[in-house]
Amino acid sequence: MKTRVSNLKEKLQNAKSSVSSVKQSRENAQARVDRAKKEYKLMEKEGFHLSHMGFEAKRNLDRAKEDLTKVEASFKKAQVDIPDLEEKYNEAQEKLAAMKEKRKAAAEAKAGGEVKGSKSSSSSATGRSGKAMKVMKTKAMKVAVKATKATKAMKAMKAMKKKN
Repeated sequence: MKTRVSNLKEKLQNAKSSVSSVKQSRENAQARVDRAKKEYKLMEKEGFHLSHMGFEAKRNLDRAKEDLTKVEASFKKAQVDIPDLEEKYNEAQEKLAAMKEKRKAAAEAKAGGEVKGSKSSSSSATGRSGKAMKVMKTKAMKVAVKATKATKAMKAMKAMKKKN
């Protein structure tokens, strides 16, 4: 689960950095296209567009145009993916937090059961400590579920606040 959270976090950061650096990338790609167009037009004007250098200039122009479309496509994809990645990342974090809370509750319940078991050996003989332990576990689980729901609600409110 931790790896999933870290993978989603990395993807989200990559998408955000792609969106933030799109202006510079777009300018660089457009400059390459303009340079290649200028070079190819010069070749055409001089009649060298049918020579080896002309074909090479044409290939460079095509590559530059492809790079520009790739930059645009990656930007659009990143814009579309960011909300989805944020949602998945938040869900994964909540699941991880819920798992940690369950483990903590179980550890506390186990620790509490060991202490109670050492205090009264006569109650274990009657079988009452088993019921008490079961009740403690269910209460701890209910508390963990309530805490998880409250955490989800708070995170949703925080996300809404950020959007506005």
